[in-house]
Amino acid sequence: MNDSMKSRNARIFRLFFYILWTMCWLAFYWKLCVLDNTGDYRVHNLIPEKMMNGETSLMNFYPLYHFAVLIISELFNCTTQFGSAVVLTLVADCTLAITERLCAEIQKSRGISLHPVALLGSAVLVNIVQPIFYTGMAPGYSSGNGYVSPTQAFVKPFTLLCCYIMWECLEYGWTWKRQILLGVVLTLSCFAKPMFAMTFIPAMGILLLFEVLSEKNQTLLYYFRKYCKKGLPLIVTGIVLIFQYAWSQHLQGELKVTTTIAFGWMIAWKRVVKNVWLSILFAYLGPFIFLVAHIKQLKFTSYWKMTALYGAISFLVISCLYQQGSFLKDMNFRNAWVVTFTLVYLGCFAEMGGLKKRHWAAIAPFCIHVFFGVLLIGKNILYRM
Repeated sequence: MNDSMKSRNARIFRLFFYILWTMCWLAFYWKLCVLDNTGDYRVHNLIPEKMMNGETSLMNFYPLYHFAVLIISELFNCTTQFGSAVVLTLVADCTLAITERLCAEIQKSRGISLHPVALLGSAVLVNIVQPIFYTGMAPGYSSGNGYVSPTQAFVKPFTLLCCYIMWECLEYGWTWKRQILLGVVLTLSCFAKPMFAMTFIPAMGILLLFEVLSEKNQTLLYYFRKYCKKGLPLIVTGIVLIFQYAWSQHLQGELKVTTTIAFGWMIAWKRVVKNVWLSILFAYLGPFIFLVAHIKQLKFTSYWKMTALYGAISFLVISCLYQQGSFLKDMNFRNAWVVTFTLVYLGCFAEMGGLKKRHWAAIAPFCIHVFFGVLLIGKNILYRM
């Protein structure tokens, strides 16, 4: 079979798989949004429904999901429940496509090339439910796939796209085009759900500072100008976050409720999982073994610098901060934290194709990841039957 025939077969398989992927997610979200319509799905679907009926103009302080549901519902003249199922299914498609692209680009930069089918398979495995234990309200609640929170699922492609653009800036240079694109996508992620940007901006700010200071024997004014020039999208989006927080306080005033951000060690974690340290152990066991076993082959590339800093800052955020009060009192900072696992496993999958020696430590983490992912999906389905 010649190369053109192989390429054609790969494209056909990819198209068929995306159709299958779309149908599976549509069925899944049809059950969550239309048939069940409970929890966060019911809460977030009520806002566009009331807007359609002219009952309210009061907006959530991260309204992008509600706008998307409203547009689909108006476009197809359907209920917001059906509109949300369609929106979240499209989001699942976008998440898979961006994951696949980022994985391919990381491999390309390292001189690695996987077969398109293998690349697609690794993108699917990366987006399986993350191995964090939660035995309270619903299994898999703290996962990165948003099985309970529609807004958490909605923000995921924006977060991955931000990481992809940031990686391109670090790898290939800070062009104006990339900076503008990063600023736009990062701002959209704020209005989809601000927790990711709240962690991503300081983490990338620190990474950018290291990059600027790597130029030796320059004046303080030079460093300042260089940092502001490269970090403009982060600065602008940081201002957006401040205004967004101010708007959230305004909404709380209209609703006559209060929420404050407080300091407390592991309080947010304890709201998410029953056993904090067991959760952290299993969440990090896989990638940690992989990274330690192959540290010489992997080196500390720009992708791993970005992932390490984001992981460290997001861990500190969820470990030290939590929200309390009558408004969103169960809200915590897990949304910033769960992206870490997607980035770590994505990097591991991207790098595995370039490892010359097949070691048990390169296989075991992904077996753990997939096993607990499938287990949590099964528990989630059984929980809702």
